[in-house]
Amino acid sequence: MKFFLLIFFLIPFNLFSISELEVYGNWAYQYTIDDFTDEKTNIVQAKQNDNLDRFTIVMREPKGFTWSLDIGFQICGGTEKKYKEEIPVLFRVDKNEVLTLMMRPREQKYSDTIDRTKLILAPNKNSQVDILYYYLELQDGNNLKIRVDDPVCKYKHDTDFSLDGFTKAFAPMDKLIQDKLEKEMEKRGLN
Repeated sequence: MKFFLLIFFLIPFNLFSISELEVYGNWAYQYTIDDFTDEKTNIVQAKQNDNLDRFTIVMREPKGFTWSLDIGFQICGGTEKKYKEEIPVLFRVDKNEVLTLMMRPREQKYSDTIDRTKLILAPNKNSQVDILYYYLELQDGNNLKIRVDDPVCKYKHDTDFSLDGFTKAFAPMDKLIQDKLEKEMEKRGLN
């Protein structure tokens, strides 16, 4: 089973040369360094095997982080302007408060098509949300539920990810966030 999980997690990460993969329960942590730009990327990812759904947290040093969501078994896309519209996506850890984030469809690399089943956090649309605080909920929780209710493609998709292993997989990224906060506090003269 571990071999299958290892192979399953390696598929999306094979684009970089220097790379380490660690699997913790239902989550994997990947650290990569690009051969040409030396950009360091930290990836924490879970896959939901029944629906082929994937939730990913990506942190590029020193740029920052984003979330992405890939939905399996749904098809919707096109080139018209309406396909670029953002989608409100609901996140809920256990029975905690629901977090609504705006996510935008990702453009396909080699075509003009927009795929509304491959989503990424919409820049400048979630400034009122404290995502750093949400990482604490993820670390303390048992289950992450996500709902996409797409008004353009008219589908509703619910998925969930066990948080077993999230804390260990997220630990290297958590350390980077803590280090960055400490440096910023020192720079501002706060202790």
